[in-house]
Amino acid sequence: MSNKMQTGPVGKTLLALALPTTISLLANMLFQLIDSYFIAQLGTQELAAMGFVYPIYIFIFGLIGGISTGVTVMISKSIASKDTQLVSEQAFTSIVYLLLIAFIFSLLVWVIQSPVFSLVGASSAMTLLLREYTDTLFLGLFLFAGCLVTNAILMSHGKMFATSVIWGIGGITNVVFDYLLIFGAGDIPALGLQGAAIATLISWFVVLFCMLVVLLRSLSFSKQAIGNIDIAVSTLTKVFKVGIPAASTQVLNPIAMILITKMVSSFGDTTIAALSIAIRIESVSLALYSALSIVFTPFVAQNLASSNATRIEHGAKVMQTTIWLWWLVLFALILLFSTPIISLFTTNNEVIATTKSYMLIVGLSYGLYGVLQITSSYLNAKQLAKKALKMAIIRSYLFMVPLTIIASFFNVQAIWWAIATANILTGLYAWWLLNENINQGDETPKQPLLSL
Repeated sequence: MSNKMQTGPVGKTLLALALPTTISLLANMLFQLIDSYFIAQLGTQELAAMGFVYPIYIFIFGLIGGISTGVTVMISKSIASKDTQLVSEQAFTSIVYLLLIAFIFSLLVWVIQSPVFSLVGASSAMTLLLREYTDTLFLGLFLFAGCLVTNAILMSHGKMFATSVIWGIGGITNVVFDYLLIFGAGDIPALGLQGAAIATLISWFVVLFCMLVVLLRSLSFSKQAIGNIDIAVSTLTKVFKVGIPAASTQVLNPIAMILITKMVSSFGDTTIAALSIAIRIESVSLALYSALSIVFTPFVAQNLASSNATRIEHGAKVMQTTIWLWWLVLFALILLFSTPIISLFTTNNEVIATTKSYMLIVGLSYGLYGVLQITSSYLNAKQLAKKALKMAIIRSYLFMVPLTIIASFFNVQAIWWAIATANILTGLYAWWLLNENINQGDETPKQPLLSL
């Protein structure tokens, strides 16, 4: 499948890879969505607690995901060079050493969690409630890191279908254990929030185990590579060269969301509960955009290594067309079905109304937000991570945070408009940046990739 990235029909290849990737992401995102659904049955306060956890979870996801981007770019280039031994060495060295780093990071996050919750606006009572969930979850973050790194390696090989099945298995595992551990059954005690965290850790372990099995069937394991310091240093240097700037880009938005969550918390627990539901529905709704950006990274990296600029340009056109078509469908779905979907999570009319207002207002900006995502992937694949970082800084700190601070003096709907405005303005900049960089790769003049 990885060869098809360099030789197959561009549109068919990208969409064929994006579909199972979307399923993988949906299964991954369903971990949090399912947790939210079951936790919502415990009460509004417990659901509000998840609203404080989510920005921190997304921060960690962005950090690990950024490092995984470095793995994707490195492995994709090695695949393009057809050096099987190098691919194997890099893959398993990345997993072992990044798991070790992630374990240390898990311990650090566990230690500093209470001050962080205070920073995002959680009261002392809310922090105690939060720790019922996070004391367990944060200790197992290294499992999540292992899942994302291994997932990146498999996707670089074009094994999107396998990863989608594995994440699906993880999602089913999470549903079963969520129900059993949150509410109890038979001799199993009801553990509430702690039960939700344990269920998530079990699911991550299952996903990591299955992915390692698939990887070991695809690549020969090299014990010598794991113990070779020179290989480890070379591999991690390549990973971090792209991964650290990519991670910096990925975490800027979660940091901004932490600040926004703190401002939203001033409007009360019901508003935080609404934000918690809205962001989770949004993540699922935009899974296709995330999948396109994930697929685009190895596609660009492999074709760049093969000096095939025409395929990259064609791929960018396919990406943007798909983004705009999905935005039209998605906004129609929001208009028609947002209320019944939100009602699955809560019966509180105020929470439903506030969540719906978020979906309608911020939903207007989703098309350009998708353009921003694929532009970031393109820049990372070309090792222009500083440009991607600049774009993220502009969105989060030139537009989103300042506009939200101003909006917080009015009402929560004004905050939603601030987020939408930041997405629209940065999306326009991203569209221009993508055109500029692709046109620089060929001396012949071109038309814009997609007319706005």
